Amino acid sequence: MVLRDWSSTTIRSASMPAAMARSRMTSASGVGWLTAPPLISRCATRPLCTRVAAWATRRAKAGEGVPSAITLAPRTMAQWNSTFIRFFIYPSCGLKKENVMQRRRNSDVIVETLELEGKRVIDVGCGDGHLSRLLAKNGAQVLGVECSPRQLAKARAAEPMAGVEIVDGVGQNLPADDESADIVVFFNSLHHVPADFMQAALAEARRVLKPGGLVYVSEPIAEGLFFQTCKPVDDETQVRALAQEAVQGAPGLDVVDEITYLHTISMRDYDAFRDRIISANSEREAKFAAIDGDMRALFAANGRANAEGGMDFDQPMRVNVLRKSDA
Repeated sequence: MVLRDWSSTTIRSASMPAAMARSRMTSASGVGWLTAPPLISRCATRPLCTRVAAWATRRAKAGEGVPSAITLAPRTMAQWNSTFIRFFIYPSCGLKKENVMQRRRNSDVIVETLELEGKRVIDVGCGDGHLSRLLAKNGAQVLGVECSPRQLAKARAAEPMAGVEIVDGVGQNLPADDESADIVVFFNSLHHVPADFMQAALAEARRVLKPGGLVYVSEPIAEGLFFQTCKPVDDETQVRALAQEAVQGAPGLDVVDEITYLHTISMRDYDAFRDRIISANSEREAKFAAIDGDMRALFAANGRANAEGGMDFDQPMRVNVLRKSDA
């Protein structure tokens, strides 16, 4: 994708209540907004932000496009926005990551990133089958693989859906033939694979993929208020870091894209939060019981009330897309 034109650029003054840098640009794939809210007042004084704004304004007034050398691999405008913010706006302004990450829904990111129509997808660690059904609604034939008896029961209790099959299994020993899948998805699941088997799980993904097939790994970053709320029950800092190391070092799989964004997790109430966290690992139930008062206090302090009477939490996310290499 070559960015062809910046049509307008505005930096609000530091005296405005919501200072932000906003650049509208047109690409070969449509029009999108490059926005980094809220860029606090000091942002406008930072040299890089000032130079970027001035550069874009000059080109817009002159009717000139972005130089052809600025070329990106095909990706959605939203992904370009995220990349620009992460590597240019964020470091130059000294902002916390959660203040500049683009807010997106997990479901939107996976549907916008993957071409699902007619594809054979293996959903590793499918949980209650919600994602498997979403992928099927978007045209995929999905094999959901889950090892938790509690989650399997939920998935199988749901109304049957064409294009979705749920089976018992683990990531390091997938119940699928060689080169039988177009896409393998690890959605919030790779860090639940025992550390000694993470590389084996990715090797299994490569085994079942057709040549050129993709692995989609979505992992919560060990930051943000939702992570802090869950941390006393199960601190996943280390296992999430190990999962990222496994992704970056997976033999025969090349990382072709990385996307970071901020996902909003909505909880009806504390009991719904507790049930969600326990569903992924039944061992957490005893920990919840032991520090019930502290967990309720954290839930109330870290969440923000939403219009439905529940609580919303921010969770930074990282998606890596890997392609099966010829080697």
